[in-house]
Amino acid sequence: MEHASKIAQAKEFIDKQAKLYDAPVSERGNNFSGGQKQRLSITRGVIGSPKVLILDDSTSALDAKSEKLVKEALNKELDDTTTFIIAQKISSVIQADKILVLDKGKLVGVGSHKELLKENATYREIYDTQKGKEVTA
Repeated sequence: MEHASKIAQAKEFIDKQAKLYDAPVSERGNNFSGGQKQRLSITRGVIGSPKVLILDDSTSALDAKSEKLVKEALNKELDDTTTFIIAQKISSVIQADKILVLDKGKLVGVGSHKELLKENATYREIYDTQKGKEVTA
């Protein structure tokens, strides 16, 4: 569990808990911040090095630095794990081998970040919006 908490960047705040890994969790995890709850969920997901890991908006409450550290640790430590990342932020999937772009529930693009930027208007629009650029039609 300690190794998993390191991967999820949760060890530091867990170590500050009086009972460490046996610390109580209040209803809905209200004694933890949104980012801490997400890191605890990632910790639970990576215990035992799963063959498949599904992360659904798992870093949305993390700052950019924490998100980067979590992604780097997941890539390094779970090399043999197939990971599906469901995200609204392109920064969460930019390094993925393959990105699937959905628009209103319909698959509108598949490829790497570079391929989609070049060939997919929907992906490019999302990217431009998230990078603070004005989107042109």
